[in-house]
Amino acid sequence: MSFIQTIHSKLANLSRFLRYNLIVKGEIRNNLVHLSGKKEIAIEKDEVIACVIVKNGENHMNAFVEYHLQKGIKHIILVDNGSTDSTIELAQRFDEVSVYTTDLSYRKYEHFLRRYMEDVYGKESWFITLDIDERFDYPNSSEVSLKQFINYLDQNKQTAVVSYMLDLFSIEEISKWPYDGFDIEEKCIWYKNDDVEVFDHPLYRNISISDNNIKRYMGGIRKTVFNVLPDITKVPLKNTRLGAKVKINSAHYAEGCKIADVSGLLLHYKFDSVFRERHSDVLLDVEKYNYSNEYLAYVNAVDGTEDFKMNVDSPKQFQDTDQLLEEKFLYASHAYQTYCENIVQRKSELANI
Repeated sequence: MSFIQTIHSKLANLSRFLRYNLIVKGEIRNNLVHLSGKKEIAIEKDEVIACVIVKNGENHMNAFVEYHLQKGIKHIILVDNGSTDSTIELAQRFDEVSVYTTDLSYRKYEHFLRRYMEDVYGKESWFITLDIDERFDYPNSSEVSLKQFINYLDQNKQTAVVSYMLDLFSIEEISKWPYDGFDIEEKCIWYKNDDVEVFDHPLYRNISISDNNIKRYMGGIRKTVFNVLPDITKVPLKNTRLGAKVKINSAHYAEGCKIADVSGLLLHYKFDSVFRERHSDVLLDVEKYNYSNEYLAYVNAVDGTEDFKMNVDSPKQFQDTDQLLEEKFLYASHAYQTYCENIVQRKSELANI
């Protein structure tokens, strides 16, 4: 990046920062309507609040909530952005979900909304921002609880976790792709990472990286099948209490943080029975974010056929997160692996008492 480009970028970031703090915060505060659930959440420093901004996510709602509560998430904040299905009604059945609604333009306010929810609800703990079709996981989660994972990060003064999206799919025709979130988790169990492109992780404002093995990934199965290059790297889990925040101009990245020496995983269930309709609607909706070329590639590939398949050679079956550690899709430092081994050893010792 040239000197002039650097100055331009810094000025643009400053402009977004000032606009957010002087104007947008008030607009969101005045437009965000609380529908149900707790407004005040009692939370400890080593616990995690999740936030999801969603429109028409009924098919994933139950599976998303149950998965993350079981994973150890303390509370979920759902911000509905104009759903016409049963998203809100389904979310309101859970005591651990607070439901808000807003009619602000998603295209204009997406990043600001994420930042605002962090500012309001992330003052006392860790905070994770997810999409409704994502499920968060991390290495050794079968033995290491989410609280223990957070404690490792806190002990090492690491305040954000880079996580990689694993696009999981069914090997059946699109006409047989599942709709319900639980069915999706059961049937979309295949992946292939041959076309993942690896880059150095970008260094944004006030960001440091604990281990240079933490990288940025792009591509994957969507490059293989649709010839697009999506960014499959995110930084969803952050210690917002200590100042780590989502970038105002990017839902994928963070600033004001120290990136951990262990990566997380986002199981990504994008390929469901409404894949075609959802992406066609985005292309027709000028209020949606500008992914038109990528989404056009999806629609062109599946439009007018019921026989489309994710036709790749030798896909792998997803078993658990640790297999991706063995395949080096995920990374965990020696320090983290030793920490996990010690937890397992202590469990074994206690079991033998």
